[in-house]
Amino acid sequence: MKNLNNRKIAVVVMGNENGVKSMFARRCTDYAEATVFDYNRVGSLDALQQKIAKGGFNTVIVCVATPAEAYMNAAKQLASAGGDVIVATMCHPEKLDLVG
Repeated sequence: MKNLNNRKIAVVVMGNENGVKSMFARRCTDYAEATVFDYNRVGSLDALQQKIAKGGFNTVIVCVATPAEAYMNAAKQLASAGGDVIVATMCHPEKLDLVG
């Protein structure tokens, strides 16, 4: 995260684990200036992609806090859209059993 100073960064948090989402967002903004988007509050993947495009972000960091299929698919779609995308799955170890 140290080489992110000259980038316009969007941090996208997904899932139902609010504690994990806020901790991850806080960590990202500790190291670089970033704008945080909560996928659940934005409403849809299309709306999120529009916000990222309109904002001119060149780096997207995605935190999947709940390893549900819908969140994992949305993260994959964000990653396949191009640009620099970092995807991290952060959750309690027992919840990783849900990931196929």
